[in-house]
Amino acid sequence: MKRIFSLLFSSRLRTHPAAWGIILLVVLAYFIPYAFPGNTYVTLQAYNAFALLPPVIGGLLREYRGALVSCTLVLLGLILVNVRIEGFIWSTSLIMTMIIGNGIGLVLGLATSQFSRMSRQLLQAHTNLELAHSAIQTQALTDIVTGLPNHRAISQSLEQELERARRYGRPLSLIFFDGDRFKRVNDTYGHAVGDVVLRQLGERTSGVLRAGDTVGRFGGEEFVVLLPETSSAEAYLIAERIRSAVTVLPLATSEVEGGIHTTISLGLAAYPSDAHSVNTLLEKGDQAMYCAKKLGRNQVRTVAEAEQMSRNSAFTAFLQHDAELRDEAGDAGDLLLREQRIHQLGPIYSLMRLVELRDAGMNAHSHAVSDLASMIAQEMGLEQEQVLTAATAALLHDVGKVAIPDSLLKKEGHLSPAEHTLIQQHPDFGAQIVESSPFLMDLAPAIRHHHEHWDGQGYPYHLRGDEIPLMARIIAVAEAYDAIITNRPYQAARAPAEALAELQRCAGTQFDPAVVRAAITVLVRQTAPEEIHLVQAS
Repeated sequence: MKRIFSLLFSSRLRTHPAAWGIILLVVLAYFIPYAFPGNTYVTLQAYNAFALLPPVIGGLLREYRGALVSCTLVLLGLILVNVRIEGFIWSTSLIMTMIIGNGIGLVLGLATSQFSRMSRQLLQAHTNLELAHSAIQTQALTDIVTGLPNHRAISQSLEQELERARRYGRPLSLIFFDGDRFKRVNDTYGHAVGDVVLRQLGERTSGVLRAGDTVGRFGGEEFVVLLPETSSAEAYLIAERIRSAVTVLPLATSEVEGGIHTTISLGLAAYPSDAHSVNTLLEKGDQAMYCAKKLGRNQVRTVAEAEQMSRNSAFTAFLQHDAELRDEAGDAGDLLLREQRIHQLGPIYSLMRLVELRDAGMNAHSHAVSDLASMIAQEMGLEQEQVLTAATAALLHDVGKVAIPDSLLKKEGHLSPAEHTLIQQHPDFGAQIVESSPFLMDLAPAIRHHHEHWDGQGYPYHLRGDEIPLMARIIAVAEAYDAIITNRPYQAARAPAEALAELQRCAGTQFDPAVVRAAITVLVRQTAPEEIHLVQAS
C-alpha cells in the first residue's frame, strides 16, 4: 500500500502524459453501467455515488486541474448518456441533483488535490531529511582532505573486525604508517600541496589493497590499514607493496615541477599475537611505526622489533641522538651526512638480531653490558658521542661468538687447550664482522680488545695499560660484572656485593683502575645499603 501511495504521489507520474490517460480511463469506467439498456441516472441513483471517484483520482494525479477536468467530463458524460435515452424527463430537481453531486465531487477532488500536494511535500521533506542525515553521517565518518574513513570510522571498523576475529578465531592485522618528514612538505610547498600529497598517499595505498581491506586517515599524516583474515606474514608483504607504491613515483606532479619524492614508515601489529584490544592494537602499531622511523625511515617494522629496540636503553638513546643529528643534517642540507647516519642503523640492528637468534641469553647479556658501559662512560665524563660509541660497541661486543659452535659455548666442563684457543678468537671474529661495514668499522678496536688485561695478560694481542682502547677497557669491566652476577653453564651467579669486590680486587691487574672506580660509583648507587657495607669493608 505504501508503494501504491508513493507511486500516486510521485512527481514522475504527475508530470507524465499517462496521468491524463489514467484519469480518462477512470471516467470511462464510471459510465460502463450506462451502456446496458434501461439504465438511466434515475435507475442508477445508488451507483451515482461513484461519480465522486474520478474527481478524487484526478486530484491525486493532476491536482486542481485533474479534479476540475474529471468533474467536467463526468457531468458532460451524464448529460450525453441520458439525453440519448428516449422519454427521459429532465426535471429541475434532477438537474439540481446532478449539479450538487458533481459539486460535491469537485470539492472532494480539490481537497484530494491539496492532500496530494501536502503528502508529496511531506514525502519530499522526509526524503530530504534522510539524505541530509545520510550526508551528515558520511561527513562524520569521512576525512574531508582524502575522502577516506577518518579516525572515528577506522576505530569503529577496527572494533567490528576485532570482534569478528575473536568470535571466529581468525587473524587480524593492522598497518600504521606515517609520511616521512611531512612537515617539510607543508613548510616548503604549502598546505594545499600537502593535502594533495595526503590524498595521493591514500589513493596509492587503496590501489594495492584487496577487496575487504580498509585504509583510513588516522590523523595528521598518519594512516591506518585494516587487514581482516590476514596473518602477520601476509600483512608484511602487503605493507611492503604499500611502501613500494608510494616511493616508486613522485607525488603531486601537477602541483610541483618534477613532483615530490616521499617515503613512509610502516608499523605492523596483529591480533592475537601482539594485542587483544582496539586501543592496544593501535598503540602497538604506532610503536612499530615509531621503530621504523628510528631505524632510518622508509621501511616496515613489527611489534617484536619495536620491543627489541626498546629493551636496550643505551641503544634507544643512540637512536634518539641519531634522529637529532639527522634532523640537524636535513635542516642544514647536509644530505651526505644524513644518509650515512641512516645507513649506519641497519647493520647495527641486523647484528643485534644475529646475536639474539643465536642465543637469547647472549642477547640479554649484551644489553646489560651496553647499559652499564654507557653509565660508566658517563661517570668518567666522556662526551656524548663517546658514551654512545661505548654503548653500541658493548651491544655488539660478543657478536663474534656467532662463529663459535654452540656445543663449545654451552660446555659445562673444562675446556681443552684447542677449545680455549678457539674461544679466545671471538673478539677478533667480532671485529672482522663490524669492519665489513664502513659505518661500523670504528667500533672494531673496542670489540677486538675488550678481553685484554691492564697488566698485559689478556688476549688476543696481550696489550697492556693505555695501549688498550678506552672503550675496550670500559666494556671489559661492564662484561665482567654482568658475567659474575649471571648464571653460566660453568659457574653459578654470585651476589652484586661479591661482584663489586671482585672488580676492586682485579683493579690494576685485569682492569683499568680508573674504569673500576667509575663502575663501582655507578653500581653502588644501584646496590642495597647492606651490600654497600660489604663492598666498602672489602
